[in-house]
Amino acid sequence: LTFQDLGIAPHKLKGYPTEYLTCYRKGGPSIGATISERITSPDF
Repeated sequence: LTFQDLGIAPHKLKGYPTEYLTCYRKGGPSIGATISERITSPDF
């Protein structure tokens, strides 16, 4: 089964890699919090 069999063409994905999002956390992946985790308001 190929892309051609399905009638679709692959293309390059856009966005941030998972490693970037993990390193975004202050202090590393298991330490600190992101801004959304610090906000406790019900409006958020």
